[in-house]
Amino acid sequence: MKMNSKFFGLGAKLALCLAVVMGTMTSCYEKEDIKTVIDTTPKTATYTISGTVYNYANLDVIKNATLTLTNAAGNQVGRATSDPVNGNYSIKLENLTEADRGTYTLSIVAEGYKSRTTSIMIWFEKAENQAIATQMDFALKSNDIQGSPVEVVAGNDDQVVEISGSDEGGKPVTDKILVPAGLLDEAQTITIQREGQEAEKASEAIRVYEGKPDGLKFNKPLEFTFKADAGQNLKVYYEEGGIWTIADGDDANVVDNGDGTYTAKIWHFSRFKFSENDYDIEYGKIDTTFNVPVLAPEKADYVAYTGAEEATVAWKKPVMVGYRYKDGKSLSQVFDGCVIKDRVITEVENFLKDQGAINFADGAEFNTEVVDALTTTIPPYYNITELVVTYGTKTITIPVTVNGITYEVVVENVSGQTLNYVGEEYGTHGHGHGDDLNAGGGIIDFE
Repeated sequence: MKMNSKFFGLGAKLALCLAVVMGTMTSCYEKEDIKTVIDTTPKTATYTISGTVYNYANLDVIKNATLTLTNAAGNQVGRATSDPVNGNYSIKLENLTEADRGTYTLSIVAEGYKSRTTSIMIWFEKAENQAIATQMDFALKSNDIQGSPVEVVAGNDDQVVEISGSDEGGKPVTDKILVPAGLLDEAQTITIQREGQEAEKASEAIRVYEGKPDGLKFNKPLEFTFKADAGQNLKVYYEEGGIWTIADGDDANVVDNGDGTYTAKIWHFSRFKFSENDYDIEYGKIDTTFNVPVLAPEKADYVAYTGAEEATVAWKKPVMVGYRYKDGKSLSQVFDGCVIKDRVITEVENFLKDQGAINFADGAEFNTEVVDALTTTIPPYYNITELVVTYGTKTITIPVTVNGITYEVVVENVSGQTLNYVGEEYGTHGHGHGDDLNAGGGIIDFE
């Protein structure tokens, strides 16, 4: 009995140990299986839309354009602003699930440009922590600029009116108009409207405005300040009877402020513009007449004898060269009253330079210049008494038509000089008047 009891006790202990070992092995296996098969990390996708916003007309980048992305329910899910330097933008959508797949709407808005919207399909097979990127560039067309008329009551206070649009390159700009106190004798409503880009291009202008009531005159000028490309010589023009006419005196000048802006003064209402190139300059048939006797010959007493060989004599005084305006009438006088006086004078001067015209003189006299190469050859055995410079001249008549009015530019030109001598042959006997020539002859400089 005692033996059985001991065996049973040992067997029970062995069985219990085996059970513990087996239980431990089973427990370790189950924990390892859970880590490798079951992953509770959420599966998502990242979707990035990026690109550049630029001007449709000139491909310049557009800065500070606003891009807004909305889902099918109309809720905003992303927003970006184009970079001020390079026009780039980027919209990043994170933690997208398969439920976020579908069609979205992207809108692009920039000041001075027509807004644009486009549909975007955001799609991926499975949300397995993907990173998807797509590039979309957008070209925006500038507004036509023409908008609703701006009304303002001109009264006893200074007022500033702003009109937004685009400059000649399609970039957004805002013009400012100062309506001064006391513009009129009594308070009155005036209307100002900037015309569309097509009208401005047709008028070859930076800006075209129209003011109402038509014909209204001011006690003080309206001052327009606007942005435009630097270095332009802009003028103020009013439309009168369908013809653009430059403003009077200094009021025609548009002031370049040196900071990328210009300021112009308007003294009455009509249609008006700020422009540089407005009128075609038409040249008529150029008439050239040679050998016009505008200059008398120049003479100098000369006493000399040549020897057995011919000799060369040089004229040592200055001779007349260059051009002059006939009757001393300068281009400024010729084009007095021309609507584009400064411009046409510059173009005519360039035209004359192309013809070889130099050394202009506004007065009645030509400019003078020493010509060292003016020489003549004297035959052997010749007694010289006088040297004579004969001037070859020509007159150029140039009809120039500007804005239907024809002006006549008449320029006289010294086209060449000839040195001749006066004297007679004296035979073959030398007189020994010096050793500058061959034996038996000599030459004395003229006085």
